[in-house]
Amino acid sequence: MRKTAFVILCLLVVNSCSIFKGKVEPYPEGLIFPLVKDDELTYKGEIIEFAYLKEDRLFFSTKTGTVYCMDVLDRKMIWEFKIKQNFRSRVYPGEGGLYIVDNDNQLLHISWDGTLLWKSELSGRITSGVEEYGDSVFLGTAAGAFFALERSSGQIRWKYKAEKGIFSHPAVNQTSVFLGSDDQKIHALDLKGNLRYTLECDSEIRSYLLIDGNRLYFSTQDDFFFCYDLNKRKPKWKIKCGAEVRTPILQDKNRLFFTAWDSVLYCLNKKKGDILWWNIVPSRSAFSMEIVEDKLVVSSLSTVIRCFDVETGEILGNYAAEKEMRSNPVWYSPFLVTNIYKEREDQGKLIFLKKEIKVKL
Repeated sequence: MRKTAFVILCLLVVNSCSIFKGKVEPYPEGLIFPLVKDDELTYKGEIIEFAYLKEDRLFFSTKTGTVYCMDVLDRKMIWEFKIKQNFRSRVYPGEGGLYIVDNDNQLLHISWDGTLLWKSELSGRITSGVEEYGDSVFLGTAAGAFFALERSSGQIRWKYKAEKGIFSHPAVNQTSVFLGSDDQKIHALDLKGNLRYTLECDSEIRSYLLIDGNRLYFSTQDDFFFCYDLNKRKPKWKIKCGAEVRTPILQDKNRLFFTAWDSVLYCLNKKKGDILWWNIVPSRSAFSMEIVEDKLVVSSLSTVIRCFDVETGEILGNYAAEKEMRSNPVWYSPFLVTNIYKEREDQGKLIFLKKEIKVKL
């Protein structure tokens, strides 16, 4: 009897262990550091700052005068678009394709399949970013001319003249287009090119402009970062940075992210301008950043990609490449794609990074 009871007790213990045994944790998905190189794809020339991902196609331009389209899934070039003149601008995406400026001050519009849709030659050296909105394309020149072109044809729709050169990236909403100028003003135009008002600043504006509702964000050459209230037409807040800001301004629901030229990464509260956190990136950067869920990925003019926690600014990981980074990081799950450049061979490389697989027995 005692023996039978002992056997039953043992069976109950074994079964209870099976019932309460913890489940095996699934392998984590998403951007996980450390990263290792999975593959690479070479191309001729040096990329110009920016790679743009549209579905499974990656688009970028090089200083040798070529626009590339690459299939990220199959790791092969789909098409190349070449011109006689070298490029000096990054690609700017629009609804129907890409915009790019060549060395003859022509704006080229290229379709997503690599066909030239039109080219427009403008008087003066094109120095601003290119922004598409609705059926118009906006850009400015070193002489202070600001143009609106027809998106379908490249024909000039209207022209506005600022007092000095335009080196900023314009921003557009439903009623206005905003441009920053070396005349130390933000010019607010209606969509027909008429001046609505100007916002006075104490220094030149050469940064990216970002509109969020009734707020306009930008930086000035004297190292201030501004939030302007567009309803009241006056500054809502400003902060002093350690250097000028050259990167595009990245945002989520409540925060702004950007890097200054002194290699400091800032995270600000959108409404009040409070510095929520800051940290150091390996070098100066003019590249776009990438948010992947709760992670912020930054490349700079160094060999290192750095990943930060968006909530705290804590450094979550680094990846060191063989050569200096030359473009923004791009997330194409499960890969992080970036570009390096070999100057001696005049050869660029697309690097595909993935999480390092670790097996525990």
